[in-house]
Amino acid sequence: VGQKYVDAAGTFDQGKQKSGANVLANRSLPSAAFGAPQTAGGATDVGFPTGSFLSLGFKTGTTSHGSIVLDFSDNVVLDEAGADLKIYEVTGGAYPDEKIRVAVSQDGVSFVTASSSAVRDASIDIAPAGFPWIRYVKITDISNIALFPNDGDAYDLDGVEALHCGVLVP
Repeated sequence: VGQKYVDAAGTFDQGKQKSGANVLANRSLPSAAFGAPQTAGGATDVGFPTGSFLSLGFKTGTTSHGSIVLDFSDNVVLDEAGADLKIYEVTGGAYPDEKIRVAVSQDGVSFVTASSSAVRDASIDIAPAGFPWIRYVKITDISNIALFPNDGDAYDLDGVEALHCGVLVP
């Protein structure tokens, strides 16, 4: 059956806060996106522990959009009917929509977009990417920076779940 959650990170290119400052250290650990989410997946979340999620950061000045490549290691996400991935985002209270682009890959090198604009907690079907299975997920913030306060730091990733998981047999 395989594992349900990502457990490793590849490339992490964190953006900045809207003000141009670095994202806080307790929101900058890729491992905070590993394993089961700390939130229930509601429209707004309360009670999540500090350091339990990863902020991708905004594109500011010459920085790129914040992004991370995540890995299901020896397991894969299978393309079956309907959504294949669930991506969890942390939003505490009323806040503008945080948006991402989700790309997927079998090899961690060649990525194809599965969703060009997902909002908050999102269910993603990998079928548009054309793969029967994937192992890697690249999540890139595409939030509208103008909507956020100066200390805003873009999409807050809490976890990535395989809804249809399996193990490849060599």
